[in-house]
Amino acid sequence: MTQWGKLASASRLLRRTFVQANSPHHARAFSSSPHPSESFLSGTNNVYVEEMYKTWSKDPTSVHKSWDVYFRQVDQGAVPGEAFIPPPTVQSGVTPVARSAAAAVNASTDINHALGLSYLIRAYQSRGHEVAKLDPLGLDVRPSLPELDISMYGFTEADLDKTISIPKNLYVLSNL
Repeated sequence: MTQWGKLASASRLLRRTFVQANSPHHARAFSSSPHPSESFLSGTNNVYVEEMYKTWSKDPTSVHKSWDVYFRQVDQGAVPGEAFIPPPTVQSGVTPVARSAAAAVNASTDINHALGLSYLIRAYQSRGHEVAKLDPLGLDVRPSLPELDISMYGFTEADLDKTISIPKNLYVLSNL
């Protein structure tokens, strides 16, 4: 068995933990599920990971940097769940822009208006036909629908002339 094979076997063995069952006798159950951050070590991926390790052993620059970091951690004796280091979520070299409190309030208001508009559009799509004036004599008097009132969505008459942008990642109307 190769060194990586031994490490993988040891890793699987270490991952097996005793967990307390919910029985009245507090029996112990045996669990061999992989650590969530190292789920790539389970199943048929072991062969692939072992080949990556062999390649890395010969030349650490021949594999992706994330594998290089992982294998270095394993070689240094990291326990399961601590060897994998997730990539950063922010691009390197990009500094987040600090926003003022007023800008944050405006962004929040913009999002609320976008959501309100999306819901108002959906309300008219599903119930708008109920307020259509189809009776030319006005004999059929129907009650107003609160779902179609702009105030229900946080709008006033002054908001009717405003342009509201709906972000592309707002999927409120995606199921239509």
